[in-house]
Amino acid sequence: IRIGIRTDAPGGASGGAEEGMEIRLARRIAYEIFHDEKRVEIVPVEPSHRLKVLESNTGWLNWAWRFWGTTTMIANANWWYLGTSGRLPQELCPDEAIGAQDFVGLDYYWGLPTWKLGKFRSLEDAAHGKFLKAPVWPKGLYHALQRFHRWFPDQELFIVENGSVPVANGVSRTDYLRSHIAEMKRAMGNGVPVKGYNFWSITSNREWGHAFDPNTDFGLYFVDLDKDPELKRVPTSEVEVYREIIASVGMEP
Repeated sequence: IRIGIRTDAPGGASGGAEEGMEIRLARRIAYEIFHDEKRVEIVPVEPSHRLKVLESNTGWLNWAWRFWGTTTMIANANWWYLGTSGRLPQELCPDEAIGAQDFVGLDYYWGLPTWKLGKFRSLEDAAHGKFLKAPVWPKGLYHALQRFHRWFPDQELFIVENGSVPVANGVSRTDYLRSHIAEMKRAMGNGVPVKGYNFWSITSNREWGHAFDPNTDFGLYFVDLDKDPELKRVPTSEVEVYREIIASVGMEP
């Protein structure tokens, strides 16, 4: 099993960290598959190069890896819930962490109302940094909020991250913002205790280490990261939309 470790990980050695939850998890998986936890290769990588380093020389294996990675990510997206309910090994979630969270936070960007393979491919591409065709599904946020409220009926919910590139799958960032806020308000109207919302992100950034271009720019304020040494913040049209939403403390669905 090959696992990439960022060379700039906080607290990590220059050659890549040798310990941590991800490493322990990889060794646990190696033991389950090969009955030998040492069959793990740690590859220190620069953030912008990590996907290339982990790719196979065989093209179809890369497709299979991406497809399997996306499907398993979806299937296991709520593995943390297993930890909070005491259903993970102690080395992954110690006993003192069980039921200890103060609130529930979630990230929501894209989603699908169906499992048609053609649409699933767009979700797979989004999971690997191709955001221009990412499937926008605002109702998915409503469903996620409802689900977490069922799991944690006594906990407040915070939308920690929600955002888009300038245009995703033909949907402008303005429409994306308004429609997702509307679904959040609908959930709140149905009794879901949402206490906070963060749009990702306030400024342009290097998303996941990808090259900076409109495909990866989630910023409400545009910053030319490659050509402007002063990193001047230029407001996009969505800045005023976000201001209006904040000033009105939400918006009607």
